[in-house]
Amino acid sequence: SDILTQVEKMLQEGATFIDVGAYSSRPKAAHISEKEELQRMLPIIELLVKKFPKITISIDTFRSAVAKKSIEHGAALINDISGG
Repeated sequence: SDILTQVEKMLQEGATFIDVGAYSSRPKAAHISEKEELQRMLPIIELLVKKFPKITISIDTFRSAVAKKSIEHGAALINDISGG
């Protein structure tokens, strides 16, 4: 419910898209597997698309498989800090 509340507030304040990430890119962040990144990411995408059908979701990932699955589940943009 915290996620839904925050996203609703952001949309009401004029956000044009919501950027979702499941793997921190900060220095010394813990490594997570591709599988874990997907397990974290896909339920959030599905939740947001269900609650806000017109939402535009951006996915913050550097993994092509995560990007592909995210698009298949309703994301529209990929934010790849590695440059693709």
